[in-house]
Amino acid sequence: MAEKTKKRNKTLVIINPRAGKLKTKRQLFSITDDLSVGGHEVTVYTTTCRGDATKLTYNLAKSYDSVVCRGGDGTLNEVINGIMKLDKDKRPPIGYVPSGSANDFARNLNISSNPKKCVKHLLRGNPIPHDIGLFNNEKYFTYISCFGAFTDLSYNTSQVAKNLMGHAAYSAQIFKVLSKLPHNKVKVTFDDGEVIEEDIVYGAVSNTVSFAGFLKYKPDVVDFQDGKFEVLLVKYPKNLNEFNKIAKCIVHSEYDPQYIYFKQVSSIKFEFENEVAWTLDGEYGGKNTVFEIENLNKAVKFIR
Repeated sequence: MAEKTKKRNKTLVIINPRAGKLKTKRQLFSITDDLSVGGHEVTVYTTTCRGDATKLTYNLAKSYDSVVCRGGDGTLNEVINGIMKLDKDKRPPIGYVPSGSANDFARNLNISSNPKKCVKHLLRGNPIPHDIGLFNNEKYFTYISCFGAFTDLSYNTSQVAKNLMGHAAYSAQIFKVLSKLPHNKVKVTFDDGEVIEEDIVYGAVSNTVSFAGFLKYKPDVVDFQDGKFEVLLVKYPKNLNEFNKIAKCIVHSEYDPQYIYFKQVSSIKFEFENEVAWTLDGEYGGKNTVFEIENLNKAVKFIR
């Protein structure tokens, strides 16, 4: 009697050939071959412009058993925005093979930057639920939304510099930003009813252990599927002494409420006096005066 053929996993691979250190095309055959040998029936699409990954994911993902994203955190953000437009029961689990310059999210999940190791890990891994952020009821983010002094580090650092220097490129930008220290008068309403009005130099609503080498939390603080975001709001320093104390708080992840607000929330609202630009997952997220952010608990699954 003939042996029954095992069903192959239909996998959609979305690849950004311009992400990170531009090795993506050369590694494409190796990635798809490893997936195929591992029992996957692979279909590959490459992006050609911003927004392509969202369109491809939304139009195609529901017909696949899994989606693998090969690109940087910005490409992953596009994939997430496509996945989230599908009904929850139609969202396939996501595998991430990072090729960006910083890959903050991959480090959060202990995903290797080596593509062969990463694919092997995906083949052994399981779909794990993960929270996703809803930003102003129209956009989604995977791990961070932020504004203020440090939010332009990612999209104001040239791609060439990112490719050559990685995190060192972000560090070089920090010194330029600190000399200006833009700040924003804002009213913040937390989900427990607490309201604060402050002059804030930097704000982050995140589900991440680290971001751009600047924001760092202790691992036991962050749970990727608890329905909560970590909120960090840095008050505007009135003098050099306050600035030094704020820097010390951030470096040691110890938040003195005199200088820094820290809170865990499921939803939050910001109302600014003037328009403020935000970044979502390291990419420009738009400018406005009112922002509402909600944690969508266990909205997607990552294979890890």
